[in-house]
Amino acid sequence: MQSKTTRSLLGGLILALVGWFATQACFPILRPPTARPAEPTCYNDQGMAEPCPSPLPETRPAEPLSKP
Repeated sequence: MQSKTTRSLLGGLILALVGWFATQACFPILRPPTARPAEPTCYNDQGMAEPCPSPLPETRPAEPLSKP
């Protein structure tokens, strides 16, 4: 047989968990964003990580090398 203190502590813990899950379900803003594809990481000359420059789209096709 459980004492009243243990029962009330367990009840409070369960209520807290239920409330926490309810707020997470109702307010998705509080959740971390869903996993996005990781952006590529480039390293500069000093070895420090920095965001990669976005590749520029080709404006015209590359010209074939002319043979001499």
